[in-house]
Amino acid sequence: MNSFQNLNHYIIPAKLLLKLTQLYQRIGKLPLVKEKMEKEFLFKLQANALNEDTYFLSEMLNLKITPTRLKQLIEKEHQPKNNEENKVINLKKVLCLINSDALAFNLNASELISYCNMVMNAKIIYNKGMIEEVENKNKYNYSIRFLINRSFDEFDDSVNNQKYENLILCSIMLLDIFNLKPLSEHNDLALYLATYYFLKRLNFEVINYQSLFKELAKIHDALLDEYLKTNINYFNGFSDPTEIAFKYAEGLINLHEDLERIAKEVEIKKSGNKQLFIETTILKMPAFFTKQDIRAKHPEVSDATIVRALNKLKDEGLIMPLSTGRNASWRKCVENIDEVDLSKLLGE
Repeated sequence: MNSFQNLNHYIIPAKLLLKLTQLYQRIGKLPLVKEKMEKEFLFKLQANALNEDTYFLSEMLNLKITPTRLKQLIEKEHQPKNNEENKVINLKKVLCLINSDALAFNLNASELISYCNMVMNAKIIYNKGMIEEVENKNKYNYSIRFLINRSFDEFDDSVNNQKYENLILCSIMLLDIFNLKPLSEHNDLALYLATYYFLKRLNFEVINYQSLFKELAKIHDALLDEYLKTNINYFNGFSDPTEIAFKYAEGLINLHEDLERIAKEVEIKKSGNKQLFIETTILKMPAFFTKQDIRAKHPEVSDATIVRALNKLKDEGLIMPLSTGRNASWRKCVENIDEVDLSKLLGE
């Protein structure tokens, strides 16, 4: 069952190898992409990514809080009113800790338990179960605590000695956490926090600027299905990391593409009319949207510019307000951007 030893016999399938090649091409371009953006703007992206990670991870954990209230707690730092809201505040603090410390220390199971206790304000301990493992035809009983700590040690050794490809290494470690269920409760939170830590530790830098959990939320059910499939062979043999690694590689590529798009827009805006680009973004929005949705795509643009763009499109009959105030929602009067003559909008 020792997944790290079994990796010595693992051959990367062609499908995954191609996806990893695409990912590392994107990683190679990242320094040039960052050069197109000012440091202050990159700091704004980091803050926005942290807020979105907290928001979407809260949803993945099924915390019983409305979307509006979630945004108030995360973005406006409103005081929590109950235990569920306290969890959101604590979750953001823990993500901040991981964000700042991932490259400076080696995570272990005890630290992971501490993080989960900080979020849930609970008394989570190690799972006290025992698991039988066969070695050289001999059977041994090991505690889950021993097995998960062995996995963390193997992970650190593999990282330090660059034994395996990083995303496959990350996937193997996450499979161990998922299948061993090392905590007495809240193992889903442990898996998510570990995912965040490992990708930070392995220096997949794009998640500093784009929300990892916003991307994972899109594939949450499919990803969970892949984790469940590995449980079939986990305790009797080798859990194949291929599909898990493939989905993470695909998600990271999507984040790189999003960041490249933002960098391109920033580059264009330096020599263009910001309001026109905001108007184009609005017309590409879903049927219903808010100013915060626009802000997420253009964190560098002032509120005044966004308001001017909204009012201009409202006057042209292309959008209409559904409510008033800072959190007002809007509706597009045309569902398809193809119905709008963008050449006129852009003055061509």
